[in-house]
This record gives sequence, structure tokens and C-alpha cells, in this order.
Amino acid sequence: MTIADRATRALDLARTADPDHASREDNGDIRRFRAQLARNLAATLGVDAGLVVATADPNRVYGGRPGHLLTVTDDETVYRFVPASVNWDNAFCLLGPCPACGADVPVSEVAQLADLGHYLVAGPSPAHLDDHRSDRNHLPTCTHAATD
Repeated sequence: MTIADRATRALDLARTADPDHASREDNGDIRRFRAQLARNLAATLGVDAGLVVATADPNRVYGGRPGHLLTVTDDETVYRFVPASVNWDNAFCLLGPCPACGADVPVSEVAQLADLGHYLVAGPSPAHLDDHRSDRNHLPTCTHAATD
């Protein structure tokens, strides 16, 4: 596959992950940081960096700014991740349905490929869901949502 083919495929994936192109309005520092997140996640998962798209997170805002959402397309499967912490760029949380409310929330921390494998085999960790009670995407009535 040529560079042009890979670039066109990456653009198609970016348009799918961010159909409103909201992330195009981000300043250069944010775009560069998201590019670094994408490269780090690609390295963690052992995939081509062109398969990882980093965009503004439409569901998570920190300090008045959108968080970072990373979308990885592997054949027909799409995985979505957020950084495990706003200060980290080398560990990620896989997003998936909360077993209590069905909302798209962090279900497993992925710092290495085996972590994703563990989730795919064993499912979400209740302890991990407890660690992410403050995630804004839980439904208000969810037993895993923060109660404050």
C-alpha cells in the first residue's frame, strides 16, 4: 500500500470517527498532543498508526476543554479509548458499555496489549468501573455512577 493509499485510508477513518470535523478547530498544541497519543496507542496495540484517530471527546470535558478520544479500527471492529489520566499519554482506558446502565464508559485500563486481551476474555472489571464512577457518560441512575 502506498503512502497516498494509507493517507486516504487514514482520512476516511478520521471522517468516520469525527464526522463533524470538530477536531480540525483544535490548536496546534492539542493536535500534536493527540497525534502523540495516537502513536503511543498504536505502539501499545501493535497496529499501524494510521488506524488510530485522535479527536475531541464529545462526552468528556476537563477544565472547559474537550478530552481526547482515540478510535482504532481493526478490520470491522472499532475500539474507542480515552487516556487513563489527563496527565498520562501512555496508558489508556478502553470504552465499552457499562454493565449496569449500558452507557459508553471506561471498562478496562490498557497499558499493554495483554490488558486488552484480558478484557476481551474476561470482560469488564468491577473494580475498574468503581474507579471510574465519575465518568460523565454513566446514566444518573446507574449503580456505577458517582452519587455526589
